[in-house]
Amino acid sequence: MLGLVTWLGGLAVLYGTHLQGWEIALVYLVLALPQTFLVLNVAHDSVHGAVSSRPWINRLLAYTYDGCGVSSYLVRIFHNQRHHFCINILDEDDPLGGRGVLRFTPHSRRRYFHRFQHVYAALVYPMLSLDYVFVRDFVDFFGASPSVPGNRGRRSRQFLALLAVKLAYLAGMIAIPIFYVGYPAGPVLLGFLLMHLMIGLLVAAAFAPTHILDGNVFPYSRAEFPDYAHHIFATTCDFATQSRLVTWLIGGLNHHIVHHVAPEVCHVHYPALTKIAKATAAEFGVPYREIPSMGGALAAHHAMLRRLARAG
Repeated sequence: MLGLVTWLGGLAVLYGTHLQGWEIALVYLVLALPQTFLVLNVAHDSVHGAVSSRPWINRLLAYTYDGCGVSSYLVRIFHNQRHHFCINILDEDDPLGGRGVLRFTPHSRRRYFHRFQHVYAALVYPMLSLDYVFVRDFVDFFGASPSVPGNRGRRSRQFLALLAVKLAYLAGMIAIPIFYVGYPAGPVLLGFLLMHLMIGLLVAAAFAPTHILDGNVFPYSRAEFPDYAHHIFATTCDFATQSRLVTWLIGGLNHHIVHHVAPEVCHVHYPALTKIAKATAAEFGVPYREIPSMGGALAAHHAMLRRLARAG
């Protein structure tokens, strides 16, 4: 509720007051915070069907993604099907490709520019949100036909829906402030850019330290483990599980092992489930990895990027 109120309040300020140049950009930057909070706490749970036992409520709340310019339909396909069922498997785990710019696995080809990835990653991660809004959703839709179901007519309707979501979002965030409210284009576009750079950086900080770490396994296939539970524990790492603040801010994604074990469970239950997961892992001799702080997790992720930059 806090995220929604802050988001709507920011839009009310943007649309309903007469702001000057730097004030416009500042409001956009502030809007990045509730959008990130809603994506991580509400939209992400919703696409997993974890908010409510009523499917229509989950579908409704999943549109939070669309309200932030990202297709909930494609998130449901590519995140739920091409990440959760093939963690850290190259060419199957969708985010592991790094868009060719970042090398996330020792099995991927090392290009000459990857030797600097631990340096330029801080510039790439903020582009994550802009990539989804303007490029990634369209690439996913047209570049992976088997993963986007439906005959030609249905796919045409899905594309029109995708296009409508993008145009509505851009109208609300750019066109209305410029052409209806009357703000100068420069501050609006600058604010829009800064907002998405902030969202991209924050979302990347929540997800990146969970899988791309030294000590996590990068299997060639799911067949390398006796069952998928072992696969999850081998490829995933928790961080800052004792921090209520981190858990609240990033929707429990720091309890990432139980998120993969039970994605259909709301993240408010993750702290209790993590205790059970740790005890069960110890009972059966399964390694459980956790980094005590979020800062430590980010540092470990950066160290992994550096190692992959140098390894052949």
